[in-house]
Amino acid sequence: MPTLHEIIEKCLKDLKNLNIYNTPYLTVHTSMKSINEKALTPQILLECLRQSISPSSHLIVPTLSYISTENAGDVFNVRTTPSDVGLFPETVRKLFPQNRSLHPTHSVCVFGDNSEKMCLDHFKDSTPAGKYSPLSINLHNDGLIMMIGCGPFPNTTMHAVEELVNPGYLFSDKKRYSIIDINQNRSIKEYLPHGFKTVMQRYDRLIELLSRNDYLQGELFSAGVLVIKCSAILKKAVPMLEKLPYYFVDEIN
Repeated sequence: MPTLHEIIEKCLKDLKNLNIYNTPYLTVHTSMKSINEKALTPQILLECLRQSISPSSHLIVPTLSYISTENAGDVFNVRTTPSDVGLFPETVRKLFPQNRSLHPTHSVCVFGDNSEKMCLDHFKDSTPAGKYSPLSINLHNDGLIMMIGCGPFPNTTMHAVEELVNPGYLFSDKKRYSIIDINQNRSIKEYLPHGFKTVMQRYDRLIELLSRNDYLQGELFSAGVLVIKCSAILKKAVPMLEKLPYYFVDEIN
């Protein structure tokens, strides 16, 4: 059985092989179950990820809470509202509530020199993935998206692509949310949330548009890893969505 030190070293080695060190931004989606290494806790993985990018880089972990916020009567508390998207983001937001962005449904945790401003600026948006979303900032600044053990399906950055084009299925009716910040100050704000009521997301189709130079495949323990260049998404996904607005969804009968 490997020691904890050996597990950390392997994690760092696997991440190094994915050529992420020099990226300005890295958005990470993770399935801890797929990694299948019990000694590699979410806390250790987070630290390995932070060590694997340069000091000037920013790490972005989506901590979406669209279900939890709705179940709480459309109230989002940056300290206490659970994430709906898995063990890794739930652990990260519990450990670092001060690094969580102010958005009722599509918050993220950000780590890096400009993280505080990015988290506070997200409050300026009135949609889930507008120009102040760290996901959108990554998309427009030559960053990377890393999918660990989850394939390309849960690529939340695609929402930022959709918001550039605004296909007919995207938005629902306006809604008012109550947002409680890290200092327990409460604000009421109107948002235009996403709809998706009549469609099923098919962001896996993105890979069909990309060339082999646009992404890198690797592994992290038992999990397959996909690292996608945001510049390629802008170049190839946006024109496709403009041409075929329903390309990244299937309509539900």
